[in-house]
Amino acid sequence: MKTRRLYRLTYLCVSVFLVGAMLCGGNAAIADPILPGFDYFFTPPGGAVVDLGSGPIPLEGVPLPNMALGLTDTVVARMDPGPPEGGTGIIDIELVALHLKSVVPIDPDGIGPAPIGDLHITIDASDRFFTSGAGGTTPHPDGTGTGPSFFDLPVLPSPPSIGNMAMMHGGPGPHPGADMKACFGDPAGCAAMPSGFGAGLGVPGGGIFATAILVVPGGDPADPSAVLGIMPAPPATLASMGSYLHTLMLPDEYGGIILAAVTHDGPHPHAQPVPDSIDRNVVPEPSTGLLVFITLLGVCAAGRARQQHTT
Repeated sequence: MKTRRLYRLTYLCVSVFLVGAMLCGGNAAIADPILPGFDYFFTPPGGAVVDLGSGPIPLEGVPLPNMALGLTDTVVARMDPGPPEGGTGIIDIELVALHLKSVVPIDPDGIGPAPIGDLHITIDASDRFFTSGAGGTTPHPDGTGTGPSFFDLPVLPSPPSIGNMAMMHGGPGPHPGADMKACFGDPAGCAAMPSGFGAGLGVPGGGIFATAILVVPGGDPADPSAVLGIMPAPPATLASMGSYLHTLMLPDEYGGIILAAVTHDGPHPHAQPVPDSIDRNVVPEPSTGLLVFITLLGVCAAGRARQQHTT
């Protein structure tokens, strides 16, 4: 009888060993890499502003077409892999698409008797971040897509809206992921951001370069008959800081992490990650799996000790 009990306990310990090994190995494979990916944002009314020379104009988001996350009005690409766990690094970022509009119709020169139109602000570089064909659409957060435009927003030719991001993989917090500071701008503009978020960041020629389109109230900026005027929007610098969480539950286009929280300094201060993209089922880091494994082995060891004591 004691021999059978010992066999059962040994079998249980071997099973626990295999489960623990799977936990540790699986989490290491899932949690370690940070691959190129996309971050998705929505902008509430007044969450962004633009100044065309007559004072700040409050803006709100216009949902981008073809998006499964319906609130999304802004897409940012992390174009490079992130640093390994416990490391730091700087990666390139680009604003892939943006569509905002004035909260209310405006008078663009500020001297007219009444508002005359809606102001739309657009960016669309999605032809380099998606490849579409008969088989469907494939995202390319590293910028190697072959098009055509996934969003097909009306834009004027403009420089790319680029910057960079300093990322620390494995930052402090209840769900280890990554902490970041980012800036769309050149080094001088990023260093001048009052928050200090952009210090040490920026790339030559960096910044946000959008198109400003004035349309009749309620009009579609893609409809030429509704357009009252179009011009490049003033270049802008935007700095941010935030944190990411590891996730297993979302498509590969997120690169293994999702943006959990972000704070901005610049013309887009209140944009936030799209709620639908935040999955609370966070995958444990390898250290968490190792602790579970060690605990299970301890249970086995205690059981074997008790068994030997009774023989």
